[in-house]
Amino acid sequence: MVPAIKDRRDVDGCACLQCRSVTAATTRRTILESVLWSATLLRSYPSILAFAIPFVLTRRLLESSLLSLSPLVIGLFEGAITFGLFVFLRAYVGAIVAGELTDVQVSVTDRVRHGLGRLPALFGLALVAVGLFFGVWMLATVVSMIGVGAVLAAPIELSMVPPAVGFGALVVFVSLPFLYLIFKIWIAMEACIVGQYGPLESVRVSWRITGNYGRKLLVILVGLVGSVGFLYAVAFVPDVGGASTLGPVVSAVATSVGEITSVVWFGVYGHLYVQGIVGVDG
Repeated sequence: MVPAIKDRRDVDGCACLQCRSVTAATTRRTILESVLWSATLLRSYPSILAFAIPFVLTRRLLESSLLSLSPLVIGLFEGAITFGLFVFLRAYVGAIVAGELTDVQVSVTDRVRHGLGRLPALFGLALVAVGLFFGVWMLATVVSMIGVGAVLAAPIELSMVPPAVGFGALVVFVSLPFLYLIFKIWIAMEACIVGQYGPLESVRVSWRITGNYGRKLLVILVGLVGSVGFLYAVAFVPDVGGASTLGPVVSAVATSVGEITSVVWFGVYGHLYVQGIVGVDG
């Protein structure tokens, strides 16, 4: 059975760390320590790589020209494998995090059952996220149209602003709300998986945690972009050292390592969620 780590207000009875079975070391780990802790999960729980590696290798196979399948079939398979790698495996790692941080032994069967059991809630969370993004897009569109109309009706001095400057300002104005929303709901999946909250409650919990631990999450996201982003950048380099035949090999290896590295960050997200949920008082 995978333990649910919830907000103290959602816990019946005493909500101290001991009664909630959360180890005290969890609250003291720094970002670097949580990354190293998450990396050790790959060694302590070989089943993580046992799931991740087939997903990754299947993605590389589908991206190659070795399979004579129609683009539609390949697209469907790629979608299923991508879902398994970035959704199911994230739920699986979340189950491990919940057990590890509460000193509860969770079997592989229970982890798989938990990951599959949370899929309906995660699907609902995805619908909520889509609704939020659509709302932000509509609001940004309306405000942008008002802004463009105001500029067109402005005096001639303001209307002489270079188009590139105006377009750049519009892109920044529209992008910032989306980036802010992504940031605020980043831990919602962990709230749904580790906290076993429903879709709306997961967004609420993530919003509150990112308010109290926003700086920590920002550093984690910078680390994610720096590590995984670098590997993906290497993967898109067409030629390496002038040897074009090495390009596809280096690209496949770099992309695969980047995807495995993403799995390490799954554990970091779960650890941050637990730190945040036991540290949020109100």
